Amino acid sequence: MAGISIIFASSRAPADLHGVMVAVLSGVLFAVYMTNLRFVREIAPAYLTFVNNAACSLALLPFVAGDLALNWEEALKLAAMGIVQLGIPYFLFSKGLEKISLQEASLIVLIEPVLNPIWVALVVGELPSGATVVGGAVILLGLASQYLPGKARAGGQSG
Repeated sequence: MAGISIIFASSRAPADLHGVMVAVLSGVLFAVYMTNLRFVREIAPAYLTFVNNAACSLALLPFVAGDLALNWEEALKLAAMGIVQLGIPYFLFSKGLEKISLQEASLIVLIEPVLNPIWVALVVGELPSGATVVGGAVILLGLASQYLPGKARAGGQSG
């Protein structure tokens, strides 16, 4: 939380605030998703992923239905992107929870927002702010501290 707070505190400019609030909402909703996964462990991950994404699509459809003007090629590309960008990762995350605890998975998931500015810097050339670098470093140090040699992990394993 310290790393995320550092990043959030530096993004108070009006231009950044909307994006930061959407990111916070996304994080909160993902936390709700992760928390609810413990109640549905017996449901097959592929089915769960399909139902979750279908429900989200239907829930959001009224907000975009009037603006949809896709041809078949665009619709296929959009479907492929949804499967690759959303479906497969959520399936793998759900499947992974069969092997590791929800708490450990939530720590590992923190790597993704830390890597995003790095990918943007490498691909687009946009460098992250100093606060983003510091906040990301705090997140990575916290995560690394969970995997130091000899430290007890969830389930009594060490590694």
